[in-house]
Amino acid sequence: MSDAPRQEDGRRRAPGARSIPDQALTAFGSHAELLLDAWEMLNARRDQSSGPSDHAAALTAAWHRRFDLTGDELVLCARCQAAGLSEREREVAVVLVMGRLQLLESFQQTCRGILDALSAQPREVLPVLKCLKEGAPLQASGLISYDDPDEELTERQIVVDPTIVEYVLNDGTAESDGMAVETERDLYVKLQPLCRALAKRSRVVEWVAAGFPPGASADLFKANRRIHRLAARLRRTLAARPRWGLATWFSPAAASTARAPALIVVALLGKELRYIEADDVLFTGIGLARAVAADPAQVQGNLLLLSQRSSLVANDVIKPCSGSAPLLTGDPGDLRDVEFELTEKSLARLGIDRAFRTTRRTLSPVRKPQVTLDRLALSSEVESALRLIIAQFRHHDVMFRDWGLGGVVSYGRGMTLLFSGPPGVGKTACAEALAAELGLPILVADYAQVENCFVGETEKNISRIFREAASHRAVLFLDEADAVLTTRDRAIRAWEVRAVNVLLQQIERFEGVCVLATNRKAALDAALARRISVKVRFEQPGPEQRLAVRQRAGQSG
Repeated sequence: MSDAPRQEDGRRRAPGARSIPDQALTAFGSHAELLLDAWEMLNARRDQSSGPSDHAAALTAAWHRRFDLTGDELVLCARCQAAGLSEREREVAVVLVMGRLQLLESFQQTCRGILDALSAQPREVLPVLKCLKEGAPLQASGLISYDDPDEELTERQIVVDPTIVEYVLNDGTAESDGMAVETERDLYVKLQPLCRALAKRSRVVEWVAAGFPPGASADLFKANRRIHRLAARLRRTLAARPRWGLATWFSPAAASTARAPALIVVALLGKELRYIEADDVLFTGIGLARAVAADPAQVQGNLLLLSQRSSLVANDVIKPCSGSAPLLTGDPGDLRDVEFELTEKSLARLGIDRAFRTTRRTLSPVRKPQVTLDRLALSSEVESALRLIIAQFRHHDVMFRDWGLGGVVSYGRGMTLLFSGPPGVGKTACAEALAAELGLPILVADYAQVENCFVGETEKNISRIFREAASHRAVLFLDEADAVLTTRDRAIRAWEVRAVNVLLQQIERFEGVCVLATNRKAALDAALARRISVKVRFEQPGPEQRLAVRQRAGQSG
């Protein structure tokens, strides 16, 4: 049995190895210095022709001592220290970083490549393989991953955390230069890559959790690296412009504690700026939770960032805008399918107006109303109801701001009107005249535009119509509402119930004026009653109204 001294990880040093005195050693001053010394250490091992040499052993002992002295001064050392890595494990991590930076000749990111780079002796092969197995500190800490976890360990491609490589390239800061922007509008134009990277990570996190397809773990590493780099550029840009709206969420004080909420804001900006289709799964609770997760284990906790008690929702930064799940429970699972968007308050704070948002094809074009109230001949009951509606809308701010209703009412701040009556009695004309009187555009939609034969598409179309109306602050006129809002008790298929639920929720959350028109008032779902602000019944015009209509038509001609 040899009496040679043992190193920290249990390996014997070569007999007679000369150690450099501790007082002559100092901490590594940079990642470059650390890697250069590692390169010399590995070369000394490779040059050994007949077993371990004194020189290689001395370099190895000195390198590890300097590594320990460096502590958390360099990110690579700090990550290894936080993971509790042994000397052998830290050598494996450094070899992978060096291979990624092309510092090792003909290096292959496999178990065999790592063994060759370390010049591992036969007795060291098994211990090195144990360092690389699933669940070992290197993998459990996120420092390494595998291209295909289903492959045999010896056949896997080993991938080092790309954020570590980024830190090493930037000598520990990982902060690249900021963006070349002059205005906030310039900044928002350059957010598209980050928004798309978040959408991709959302998909990749789902793949990793499902264990399919092969290589998803490596894709997640790449996605994390890209988001890390783009977010770092954004933080650096905003640090020099603290008065810009987005700087609130990317301030230095908030960087360590609020990165996920900040990225949620950026992802939802991608929705408003049309960088990503508004019906993308990214904008659901589960999509956002995955987009801001560096690992699938974080997803469940990230859902809590979207709950009603979270700072994002409580401070009116974001809001739910569709979905069939209940929103008022404390269960994060209820938020998985709920769609979210930025509030008008957030958009105003960010300086994003409707003119800046990219135009896109809509189901129903928003237009200027063509009819005014003075051109209509209305019954006294209908005219009184319309005047009441106009007065209520114009004093909306007084009630919700000055009277304090805004602090009590979370949803249902808009006005929902029900125009009922037979065809041809003026329901559409009154909706246009109402919009004209309020100085708002109008969006007219009917059931034929909303319905889709594919399951789930009708609900998306409903949400899209309300989103377009809210985006343009338009009066929404939904004709043939009875075709959608049929009583749920009579529904035969599950998707019919979902469509009703989505429309009811959209009505409740819509903060503008929504006019529902129906020819069959009795057919509407009973749950609609509490969501209606004003009901207006239109009857067939009598002789006096018909005469007034002909007279006003003649005057306008």
